[in-house]
Amino acid sequence: MLPSVDDYCLVTQQTELERIIFEWMRDTQAKGGNKIFQLWIDCGTYQRLIRGEEIGNLDTWFMSFATLTQGQERPLAGISKQKAQQTWVKEISQLNTKYLGDRINEIFNEVNKEHLIDTDENNIVSEPVILGVLEETESVHWGLLMDVEGQTVAGIIGMALINEVAVSQGFYSHLVSTNTLRDLLAKSKKYSTKLHQLNAEE
Repeated sequence: MLPSVDDYCLVTQQTELERIIFEWMRDTQAKGGNKIFQLWIDCGTYQRLIRGEEIGNLDTWFMSFATLTQGQERPLAGISKQKAQQTWVKEISQLNTKYLGDRINEIFNEVNKEHLIDTDENNIVSEPVILGVLEETESVHWGLLMDVEGQTVAGIIGMALINEVAVSQGFYSHLVSTNTLRDLLAKSKKYSTKLHQLNAEE
């Protein structure tokens, strides 16, 4: 079960623009080996969206998703939370930023073509800057920065073991100030607590 996201609005796919945005996010995640569960955006943008206004790139958004193994949500049966977190911390420390940036651009260009989005840019994102693990709570929270079409985007991704499935939750926003990362980390920690409380074994 997934909790609500405070101060965000859920993209429900009930309107045409909601469906277009969700399907683009779904397809980019699928090409990266992930299955998206939910997409939430700031409520001001959401209200414009359901009125049918074109919004361009999102300013602030949240995604929950799972990494797939052979098309299925990655099973981690028999692995403790501690062992899972140790594995993720090691994987994060070994991320290849050049490969990651190239792969994101490859995925974005493929999905844009499939969705008939006209763009002249082959390099939509820069090579990301991995900030590493910022905090460990019920989840492993790690950060990254990257330029997307000329704007710096900050992301905080929380990785959690929920009912033997690796579930990730990502908070993203344009880097507005030095407080942006701190605020995203606080949101990630709060969501992580709600996620674990909601799925706690009775």
